[in-house]
Amino acid sequence: MNWLKNSIYWVLALLGLAVVLGFVRSEQQRMSCQGIEIDIDHNASGNRFVSEEGIRELISDLGYNDSSLLSDIDIQQLENRLNNNPSILKADAYLSIPGKLLVDIDQRKPIIRVFSNDGSSYYIDEEGYLMPLSPAYTSRILVANGAIWAPYGPSSQADLSQPMANDSVMANDLLRDFYKVGMAVQNNPFWQAQINQVFRNDLGDLELIPRVGNHRIIIGTADNLDQKLKKLMIFYEKGLSKTGWNEYSVINLKFHNQVVCTKK
Repeated sequence: MNWLKNSIYWVLALLGLAVVLGFVRSEQQRMSCQGIEIDIDHNASGNRFVSEEGIRELISDLGYNDSSLLSDIDIQQLENRLNNNPSILKADAYLSIPGKLLVDIDQRKPIIRVFSNDGSSYYIDEEGYLMPLSPAYTSRILVANGAIWAPYGPSSQADLSQPMANDSVMANDLLRDFYKVGMAVQNNPFWQAQINQVFRNDLGDLELIPRVGNHRIIIGTADNLDQKLKKLMIFYEKGLSKTGWNEYSVINLKFHNQVVCTKK
């Protein structure tokens, strides 16, 4: 009989909870908004693309303010508008039990900025998507320039974190290489401090330009990038530590299991 008593207890408890939540929701619908709180991941992302003032202005444009009835606030509409912002990765809006409108914003995090020869410039974010520049903030990150023809546009909005599909735009193959380099640099504190530019030369090879050392690092493409960077690290530790950082003008990592250098 204990199982029957327990079952009745839990059914009654759930019914009671449903009644309480229904009452709270009913009361909420008659309440005025008790304030708007906005949480933006500035500390986590390190970026300032989105401001609290800008979010409050958007909320105001939708006709919502501190005196709005909670029943008049369309949460889905607000989230849709926020998530249409190209600098926002994810936006959540919800009403608290005391009647406040709460908005949580996760910003997109760019890892590399691309300068295309058509004059356009944009970011690639860590999710593998292109991201337009913002008039509010400029991210100080790795840059890619040189012989690059990859205009910004809807046709190039592929997921660069995934292998190239048969129907993808040709420029996406190059952008995918930039994405791989950007992620490798971002995820390693040493390379983040050492590499500040990716240059595509007229032969189509990618070159890494370091902050320390007057040399170019040719990697060709981003294929087998981890192995190439491991070779470079070993060469830095065992080679340049003896000869000095300015001994060579070119360090070529294109060839399998080799580091080919050109002296100045």
